[in-house]
Amino acid sequence: MKSHSTILFDLDGMLADSSQVQIWTLLTQKKAEVIEYALSECNIKDKSKVVMIGNRAEDMIGAQKVGIDSIGVEYGYGTFDELKNVGATYVVKDVKSLKESING
Repeated sequence: MKSHSTILFDLDGMLADSSQVQIWTLLTQKKAEVIEYALSECNIKDKSKVVMIGNRAEDMIGAQKVGIDSIGVEYGYGTFDELKNVGATYVVKDVKSLKESING
């Protein structure tokens, strides 16, 4: 798997940029708009270095709409079938697998 940058949180759960807290107020909008907002606020131009990590179909669809890879995680609300059927780039079972997939 190619290397990706994390938009909001690093793998230790630390907030990457405290100014990004505002993004959580946008969660009622379409997921693609939230992702575009995060990319804009972080001044990220190279989408090939970004991945959406999520646990529902909406997360994967939002990633597709903005042209970024996605990693579906099975330890949330979504299932493997839900995530894969909507086109998740990758699907992982647990946090250890997520970290391994990001680090390559």
